[in-house]
Amino acid sequence: MILGDTKKLQIRGTAVSYCDIRRDEVGTFTRVHCESDLTAAVANFFSWEILKENDAIISGPKSMKMDNELALTTFSLEPTDFNGKNVLEFDAERVSDFSINRVKTEAGGTATKLRFTVRSRAKGTSATIERFMESIGEGVGLLKLTYPKNAQSEMFASDGATAEPETETDEPIEKEVRGPVLASAREVGERSRPGRNSNRSAN
Repeated sequence: MILGDTKKLQIRGTAVSYCDIRRDEVGTFTRVHCESDLTAAVANFFSWEILKENDAIISGPKSMKMDNELALTTFSLEPTDFNGKNVLEFDAERVSDFSINRVKTEAGGTATKLRFTVRSRAKGTSATIERFMESIGEGVGLLKLTYPKNAQSEMFASDGATAEPETETDEPIEKEVRGPVLASAREVGERSRPGRNSNRSAN
């Protein structure tokens, strides 16, 4: 899936949970928090050793953080039930903060979900997300993350060592746009954090 000097990573069953706006030494940026299906293709892309021989996800702790980052150029989320309409698109800087979570389903069972954060410095990203969530209500779609052709997921030693995080303010400087996974009724709240690769069980 090469487009000029870029490639695309596709992640199925993706929804935007909420976003928040923050500031660092460069300026302001938006962090877009997402949840998606966890597939063998994504696990293999990031070299996560979480698959059995039949590509089934290994049963593990309730929550597991994966220390990876990938530089990005664009974010594009196409809702499943809208025939190519209401696509959410914006320029993006990177994806990180990956975690694998076992969550309860409405049917009373459990499902394995992937959560992650996409960072964007594009102006008006939070407003674009707000309009998108109001337009489609609840729903999921196919996420396409475009990344530089020579970019690689940053893999780190399995000894738990991590790099220093970038300086950020403790509080968002504007409202969060929230939704129970693309819910039409949004909330205003507060939240934070960034990530890389060694499988660590979260407390």
